[in-house]
Amino acid sequence: NNRISLGADFPALDQVNGRLDFTEASVGIPQISVLALGGPASISGATQKDGGVRINAQGRATAAGIRGLSDLSIINNLTGTADWRGVVSIRKKQADMLLESSLVGLAVNLPAPFGKKAADTVPLRIEKKITGARQDLLQLNYGKVVAAVLSRNHENGKTTIERGAVNLGAAATLPPQPGIWLSGELPLLDLDHWRGLLGPPSAKASPLPGFAGVNLKFGALDAFGKRFNDLRITAKIQESIWQA
Repeated sequence: NNRISLGADFPALDQVNGRLDFTEASVGIPQISVLALGGPASISGATQKDGGVRINAQGRATAAGIRGLSDLSIINNLTGTADWRGVVSIRKKQADMLLESSLVGLAVNLPAPFGKKAADTVPLRIEKKITGARQDLLQLNYGKVVAAVLSRNHENGKTTIERGAVNLGAAATLPPQPGIWLSGELPLLDLDHWRGLLGPPSAKASPLPGFAGVNLKFGALDAFGKRFNDLRITAKIQESIWQA
């Protein structure tokens, strides 16, 4: 039993127990039991006809295990457990990844429409595809609530996002221009609730760090104790200053 770290995009594997079968041309993984994302998981895999290696994994994640992936404060609003399954395809020392979960059993205690009860099904899909020697495309879908697509560059041990889009209520498409762009439409956004969860921003902090522009429409927006109906917000950064 030991711990294996597979890199920044993968959770650490603890209590690894099993065996690998090697030949000169192939590798086989009959079954390995591990502890991942706070819960038990099993891993199997083998070399494919094209020379690549396909690894299948499944397990149960806990809220505590998920919180260990990031220091984002909103992750503290998860409780419960959820089953997951994943596939890793390795070829030429590079790996594509797909992770999916129904999230049944995991409660997300966030304002509507982002929150969910433990019994609710909200499909989560996270996919990473290699697009170049040092580049990949990361896609995320959380039900029909939010979708994201990010083109990333990895160099000298540092990961940067070159282009990306985050869309509320619809699919996300990679934009032609650099930066991360936030767009979409929601019937209601309770900004006061979000401010209470995230805490007050620092005086020097950007209101949307990492984003280059927004194009949002809300049926109603609750902010500073007031409700604003049929609101549209369009803004972008120009010379480090947000202009609406």
